[in-house]
Amino acid sequence: VTIFKLIISVNLLYFYVSDLDKPLAYINGKQVQGHDSAFPMSEAETVNLSCYVNSNPVPQIKLTKGVAVTISEKKNNDWLNHTIESSQCSDTGTYKCLGLSTGFNNTENSFGLNVTCKYFTTCFCNYQMAN
Repeated sequence: VTIFKLIISVNLLYFYVSDLDKPLAYINGKQVQGHDSAFPMSEAETVNLSCYVNSNPVPQIKLTKGVAVTISEKKNNDWLNHTIESSQCSDTGTYKCLGLSTGFNNTENSFGLNVTCKYFTTCFCNYQMAN
C-alpha cells in the first residue's frame, strides 16, 4: 500500500475594501474644521491648501471653490496639494475637498478662507462742472 501525502499551498490575494473617509482639509499645514469660521490670511501671502482622503481603493480627490469651480484634481492618490503663490482678496471664499471612488458615496469637507486686503482704496473725488 502506497500512501501519498499531498500538500496544497494556497496563496490568497484579497483587497480590504474600506469606506471612503471624509476628507481632511489643511491650510498651511493646519487642519481646518468645517466652514463655520474662515481661516484668516493676509493678502500676498503664500497659501498651501491640502486635502487628504483615506480610502481603499485609492480615491480621486478634487478641490473646488464656490459653486463647483474645480481648482485642482488628482487621481490615484491620498493627497492633493494646491499652492496659491500670492493670495488676493478674490481668493476669499468657501473651498471644498471632495473624495470620489467607484462603488462608494462621494464625501466632502468644506472650509473657508478669508484673505484680508492690505490696500483698500477709496476715491473721494471733487468734480467741478465747467461753466
